[in-house]
Amino acid sequence: MSIEINNITNKFSLLIKGEKDKIAIGRLSSCDIVIPEDKNEISRTHCIIESKSDGTFFLHDQSTNGTFIKKQKVLKRSVKIGIKEYFVVGQYKFSISGQFQDLYKEAAVKSFGIEKVYNNEFKALHSSSVDMKAGSLIAIMGPSGCGKSTLLKTLNGESPASKGLVKIFGFELEENYNFLKNKIGYVPQDDIIHKELTVKQSLFYAAKIRLDNASEIEIENKIKRVLSELDIWEKRDDLVSSLSGGQRKRVSIAVELLSDPWVLFLDEPTSPLDPQTIENFLGILRKLANNNTTVVMVTHKPEDLAYMDELIILSQGGHMVYQGSAKNYLDYFESKSPVEVYAKLVDKSAHPWIVKYNEEHNVDRIIESSSKRKTTTKVNSFKQFYWLSRRYLNIKLNDQINSLILVMQAPIIAVLICLIFDNITQGVPFLITISAIWFGTNNAAREIVTENAIYKRERMFNLKILPYLFSKITIMSFFAILQATLFTLIIYYRYDSSEPVWNDIFSTIIWMILVTFSATLMGLMLSSLVDKPEKVMSIVPISLIPQIMLAGVVAKITNPVVEIISYFTIARWGTEGLSIIQKEVYSEYPVQESSGGLTNIIDSGNQIKNQFHSSYSDNFGDLTNSLELDFTFILMLSSIFFISIFIALKKKDSL
Repeated sequence: MSIEINNITNKFSLLIKGEKDKIAIGRLSSCDIVIPEDKNEISRTHCIIESKSDGTFFLHDQSTNGTFIKKQKVLKRSVKIGIKEYFVVGQYKFSISGQFQDLYKEAAVKSFGIEKVYNNEFKALHSSSVDMKAGSLIAIMGPSGCGKSTLLKTLNGESPASKGLVKIFGFELEENYNFLKNKIGYVPQDDIIHKELTVKQSLFYAAKIRLDNASEIEIENKIKRVLSELDIWEKRDDLVSSLSGGQRKRVSIAVELLSDPWVLFLDEPTSPLDPQTIENFLGILRKLANNNTTVVMVTHKPEDLAYMDELIILSQGGHMVYQGSAKNYLDYFESKSPVEVYAKLVDKSAHPWIVKYNEEHNVDRIIESSSKRKTTTKVNSFKQFYWLSRRYLNIKLNDQINSLILVMQAPIIAVLICLIFDNITQGVPFLITISAIWFGTNNAAREIVTENAIYKRERMFNLKILPYLFSKITIMSFFAILQATLFTLIIYYRYDSSEPVWNDIFSTIIWMILVTFSATLMGLMLSSLVDKPEKVMSIVPISLIPQIMLAGVVAKITNPVVEIISYFTIARWGTEGLSIIQKEVYSEYPVQESSGGLTNIIDSGNQIKNQFHSSYSDNFGDLTNSLELDFTFILMLSSIFFISIFIALKKKDSL
């Protein structure tokens, strides 16, 4: 059995005559099918098609980016492939029967009667059908609140349509999402880069997370290529925070270009830019479109249309009212300016234009999608955890001032406690515990919410929640250990005038780390539940008030309901546990009389134990006021926080 592929395209010559048992496809001139490719999407020898004597065919992938057979990615392995079964190499679609299709001859983005409904009642997008040409620069415009961003998110897969179909270069989006997500670039309004990293670091870690099997040499080449294309190669070693708004937007685009997308979606990329920067920025987008990257952008600036090929306009209520040339829309609406057009697209004024558009485009039905999104892509979770942890550590190391402030909180608060209290009294273990809770909560409160846009975008690729969460916990645990150690050493230096009881110091440090760790998870939970950094910083102080009031130190708890509520505070168990550690150790190791602290320490432990009313002892019996019980409750609370974070992060996928 032989393979015959005989076609000519406008992009390259594809001509194979005679019979061959093997056909090599790739960039090398020695390949049977040579595909000239300047984006490194095609490997030197990308894949080999082999015919066996029994009439079967096998595809042997040898590439970096993989070969796609129907819906599945084949990488560095061999699979059986049937007659007329298509496979995709880069942007080209082949089949064994000799059929060849240049995907760029397909419509880049095509939708059929898509609708978007929220909460089963609010319809943000009505029956919308679009047809976007490949290699075009396309704008989406309309009055505020008309559904521009909703349409963009529906077309790019971030927020799937409630009804209807979306196709990307002929592939149904939902059915083939695992394949297409690597071919879709998306830059939301918020930057999808960490400001604390350098430009090169941002792209490097993004590539490590998104391009699972790319070598570091290949990544370096990709970074150099995309930064050069966007004219920011000279900024590669600068911190993102030092860049202008236009430069940061280009870095966000560079992150997306690493995967050589077929379509690049941008949500209002020019809104924060000045006129001169906008002109340069749109010129770059124009070059990308000329190089066969289809660019679709939401904009509210009519002046952007000078660079556009096509224009889509929505009216208030999420109705499509125009799709066509970006130069002819004023004539279509019989208007002299964009202001006049917008005036016709609000409230009841829009109705005639909705009717006109529907009649011209035969919009009379909704096409139901039979496909559900499948996310079966295999990802090396350990690799993700490793590179996420490295990225997060680099963020902390580059942000030296904030990291120093975090670390210095511990010695500053410890010194204040030492200045105020002459001996370890009842209030000292309480203040130590509250301090540990503050360290953890304050350290973590901004860590998720500040990178919501980055998280959501990387989730659209292959980012797994657990590696992401564990990378945060790992690096933040380092800070918890450092803070707990510094804090405890200062406290002990002040209050223990005898020879240091190192066993006791070690126990206290471990307990402080445990409390700080649990508080860190509480901070991450708060960070995952809000959508803006300013909100979480308002919540953090409020979340500490119950910790202070229910620790059993400020006032004796006599109300059974309040006592039950106190079970769910870190401060209660942390304070009691620390008091138990202090009492037990100082009772076992006599302190020199000159220290004057032994009586106070023991009294402190007893006072903490007696702060809760008697039902506590009745309920728990021998477990009452045991370090084991305190540890169990803190561990239980930590587990609740962890599960809550996971659920909150998972929920972000459907927002």
